[in-house]
Amino acid sequence: MTRITVHNDNLNIEIEGLHRLWAFKRRLTIPLAHVQHVSGNPDRIRRPPIGWSLGFWAPGLIVAGTFCSRGKREFWDIRHPTKAIIIDLANDRHTRLVLEVEDPQSVIDMITQARRGTSPS
Repeated sequence: MTRITVHNDNLNIEIEGLHRLWAFKRRLTIPLAHVQHVSGNPDRIRRPPIGWSLGFWAPGLIVAGTFCSRGKREFWDIRHPTKAIIIDLANDRHTRLVLEVEDPQSVIDMITQARRGTSPS
C-alpha cells in the first residue's frame, strides 16, 4: 500500500511495509505539473506492461515495481485493484502509476484539487 501527500507542488508517494522490498522503492516524488489524469477505475487495471521489470509480480496476489515495454515505464504497487488509483503522467520518467491507497476517492479528490490550486476540504 502507498501513502500519498501533496507538498510544495509535488506529489509525494511513500511505499509502505514489505512493499518497499518487492517494489525496490521507498518513495517517489512527482511534480504536480506532470500529472495528466487521475482515476480510480479498477476496470482499467489489467496487468503491468510485459517487457523488462524491476519488481515482483504474482498474478492475483501482488504487483509491485517498475515495468517497462514499448517505451512506456509504469510503477505499480497494488494487491487489491478495487483500492487502486491510476495516475497518468507526462514529461516524467514514468508514464503511469498504479497505486493502492486506503481511500481511493479521497486521494483522487486531493490530487485533483491540488492540480487546480485549491486546498482540500
